Amino acid sequence: MKSENKICQNCKKGFIVEPDDFGFYEKIKVPPPTFCPECRMQRRMTWRNERTLHRNKCAKSGQNVVSCFSKDSLFTGYIYIGPHPSYRGSRMPEKYLNKFKLL
Repeated sequence: MKSENKICQNCKKGFIVEPDDFGFYEKIKVPPPTFCPECRMQRRMTWRNERTLHRNKCAKSGQNVVSCFSKDSLFTGYIYIGPHPSYRGSRMPEKYLNKFKLL
């Protein structure tokens, strides 16, 4: 199978679907995309909740935290202070940690 050029239904920009992608779509039994990667990401991000913040307490330490989950939510909130997985072993700079320690 060859690469296929497609036009996004949303923004009308061109994008390429690679042969490996077609194999993946067949494997999970979904049709090839009709939206470009940027528009697909925008659609996914609309369901994220980063605009409504709630005051909660850490379930482990009891410290006040700001969370995207309400107190009535089924999710348990914890404070995580340590290396973020995307930092590959480095620690978050202390000036940023200080902002989150006392909310």
